[in-house]
Amino acid sequence: MEFIESRIRNIQAALRQDPLALSDEGRLAAHAILWNLTTLADAAGRLSDELKKRHPEIPWDQVRGFRNVATHAYERLHLKQIGVIINKDLPLVRTAVEQELGARNERTPSEGHGGDQQKRGVGREGGDRTASPEQRPDNEMER
Repeated sequence: MEFIESRIRNIQAALRQDPLALSDEGRLAAHAILWNLTTLADAAGRLSDELKKRHPEIPWDQVRGFRNVATHAYERLHLKQIGVIINKDLPLVRTAVEQELGARNERTPSEGHGGDQQKRGVGREGGDRTASPEQRPDNEMER
């Protein structure tokens, strides 16, 4: 969830720096936004079914579908579509992230993922963000 939260912050920062980012195909900020949305969607696809069920307001299948389109059929994406996603879907995802991280922070170390793992940022939804790429297990490299 922390990774998804960071992607949302990056998208918001790009839009603050270049408010017209989604109005012109050649703008670098538009590419940064698209990359952050793609990696956000990829990370969201790895969230547990339990977490997704807690947030039925989010169209999880469409989130995953966006990642597939952005990766494999990017020529079909239009900035207007990206703008709709940012204005309609991203606020829902942000609210869910805030709720999940808030709930995680309220747990004691003996609950949830366990004390040591929680301190290091390790968990099913979070991944190990403290280890260098060389130290991460192979499945963590893709996150």
